[in-house]
Amino acid sequence: VHHTMAIRCSHSGGALCWSVIRVLYWIPVLFAFMIILWGYYVYAYVLNISGQFPKGSPLINVLFLAVGHCLLFLQIASYVRTIATKHKDIPDEFALSNEQLQQLEEAEDSQTVLIEIAKTLPVRTRTISGTVRYCTICEHIKPDRCHHCSMCKRCVLKMDHHCPWVNNCVGFSNYKYFVLFLFYTFLLALWFCITGLYDVIRAIMRENSWVLVRNCVAAEKTGYAKWHYHLTHFEWISDI
Repeated sequence: VHHTMAIRCSHSGGALCWSVIRVLYWIPVLFAFMIILWGYYVYAYVLNISGQFPKGSPLINVLFLAVGHCLLFLQIASYVRTIATKHKDIPDEFALSNEQLQQLEEAEDSQTVLIEIAKTLPVRTRTISGTVRYCTICEHIKPDRCHHCSMCKRCVLKMDHHCPWVNNCVGFSNYKYFVLFLFYTFLLALWFCITGLYDVIRAIMRENSWVLVRNCVAAEKTGYAKWHYHLTHFEWISDI
């Protein structure tokens, strides 16, 4: 849909329309940051600072917050690097010279010219039909695993996919940061679950409430365990 809208705007020459669309691309990124911010508020303030869930010792709060902040910093840092990293340009050796472009335009069979040029390049992959992979927009032969992204409007080395959650392509230049972001997100979620389980166990031991266990288990089956746990526990306390 975004690609179709971009084509219409480009055909009509609507630079303002295209600028608005580019702004809309940042909505998923903003939403992701809001989820991180909400999770941080629930974990840091509600569960550890507010005093609603006493840990029994201030050192436990310090430990939970210290590890949580370290993982959160690593997660956000890798996420920002994934978003902000600019992809490297395609090496000049894959670009066609003016003379080669002219030969390509005049040739009856363009593949004959491309095959001849590709002989001197480290290219092994071909299209499904067996032809040389050539980008008519960027005017160069595509290196292996290189693809043209219609969203970024450029060819990306070792392109994996265009991710709307980072408003960027995941490829050669930022693949490491993307994998690290997923890894630290997993560790952070695991740490939240472990420390949240500590609060659940303490609440059960203190009040012997199996109703709370049932509600928390039901909340875990959704994607918002911390949020539901907070609401469930707060409502349970207010009823006492």
